[in-house]
Amino acid sequence: MIDQRVVLPAAGLGAALLAAMMFFSMAGTVQVPPAPDSLYARIVRLDTSERTMQRFERLAGPEVTRQHVTLLTSEDFPGVTFRPMGAARHVSIPVPATLELHMTRDPAEAAETHRQFPNVTAQIDVFGLRSGSTVLADPEPSYRAAADRLGRYTFFGQASLLAAAICALLAFRGLHRLWRQVAE
Repeated sequence: MIDQRVVLPAAGLGAALLAAMMFFSMAGTVQVPPAPDSLYARIVRLDTSERTMQRFERLAGPEVTRQHVTLLTSEDFPGVTFRPMGAARHVSIPVPATLELHMTRDPAEAAETHRQFPNVTAQIDVFGLRSGSTVLADPEPSYRAAADRLGRYTFFGQASLLAAAICALLAFRGLHRLWRQVAE
C-alpha cells in the first residue's frame, strides 16, 4: 500500500494545478476597458443615431456573438462613427445633441485618416458621456471593477501555483522517505 505521505500531497498537487489553470483561464477572459485617464475627452455635436447589429468575438473561445449597438455620427467628423461601450452603452442619447465624449481615439485624427483614405470608416469606442456638468456615463467604475476582477483572478492563480509547489515538495519528501525505507 502506498503511504499517505505521498498520496495526499500528490492529490493536493493535482487539485492546486487544476485551480491555478482555472483562475488563469478566468483572468484571460476579463476584458478591461481603457483606463479613464487614457481616454480622449472632447465635446462633440452628434447628428445621427443608428441601431445596428455587430459581431463580437469572445476571448473565452471561438464563439462569435451578434449584439445590437448604437452608432452615432457627427457632421463635424465625416467618416467617423462613435460606438458607446460599457456604461455609455446603456444611455439613451437623443440626437441632435452636444455631449462631452470620453473615447479611445481622437476624432480629428480619425477624420483625417478618412480624408486620406475615403473608403475607410473609423469606429471610435466611447466609454464616458457628460452633458455639461452632468455625468451620464462614468468610465471609472467599470474600469475599476474589471481591473479588480483581473487582479483577483491573477492573485488566486498565483496562490494556487504556490500551493502546488508546496504539495510537490511534500510529495517529493514523502517519496524520498518511502524510497529510503524500501532501500533499507
